[in-house]
Amino acid sequence: MSADAASTRRGMAWAFTGSAMAAAFMIPWKYASGHGEPRMAVLVLLTTAAALNTGLALVTARRRGGGGPGASWAATWGLAVAFAVLTLLGNRASAESVALISGALLAVVQRCEVILVALMGAFFLREHVRPPFWLGTLVAGAGLWILQRPGPAGADFEPMGAVWGLGSAACFGAMVVLSRRYITRVHVLPLNAIRLWMSVGLWFLMERHLPTADDLPVGLVLGAALAGFFGPFLSRLSILQSARHVPAASTALAGLATPALTLLLALVVLGNLPTRHELLGGAIMLAGIAIPLTATARARRIAATSAARS
Repeated sequence: MSADAASTRRGMAWAFTGSAMAAAFMIPWKYASGHGEPRMAVLVLLTTAAALNTGLALVTARRRGGGGPGASWAATWGLAVAFAVLTLLGNRASAESVALISGALLAVVQRCEVILVALMGAFFLREHVRPPFWLGTLVAGAGLWILQRPGPAGADFEPMGAVWGLGSAACFGAMVVLSRRYITRVHVLPLNAIRLWMSVGLWFLMERHLPTADDLPVGLVLGAALAGFFGPFLSRLSILQSARHVPAASTALAGLATPALTLLLALVVLGNLPTRHELLGGAIMLAGIAIPLTATARARRIAATSAARS
């Protein structure tokens, strides 16, 4: 296996891990939304993830002695500021959205991120998006449309919930593009910890409120803390690692697996049986994701064969 192929596989493995963690995030996040105010859930979410990232950064720094070659603290802090603003806005929009629509439907709406990332990547990063990507996106989009049709997953559809979900997708999509652009110039673990602590600080500046015990019921704290573990901690770190190896559009495309994985986890954890349209939509989405990945693998095999014959 060539170095490029190995790097691509590693990047896609990280991207799909991020998608799986994002799916796991949705269940406790929806649970937290039913036990208190969205803004309080965001505070617990960000604080938990910030503490976890800080602990991991400290342990890693002691073992490895710092960041990799080419990383600078100036770039790390600069990107952390941008990420902090996008994190706070994205999670606040997500919290408002999940209070109005189901976690599975929010996961569907947020997958519009893939189009936004492809466009931003082409414009800002000069990344060439090949036809198989757009074909895969079109097929996966058909799956998303089927998935959100009226039924158990779509009965609670609210237009404003979708608008908030699209807002969160734009914020998180911008983070994917910025990650791809600057990933080799930053200390990844400290970056994630700094941007989360900054987000916590921005929360207090915006809300101007010191939470009391009444603001933080047990259900909200447990749900939001668990969501913080899966989402801003594990999922975001996986996406940052993916950015080292594959284009931003590929990382975002892997995120289309999140709604299908969310339905699967809802079945396993909550016992919620998916309907026919949910199963069909999930299958079509996964097929759409497979199209560009298969095309890339085929192109690499052809190139390797041609090189061996020459």
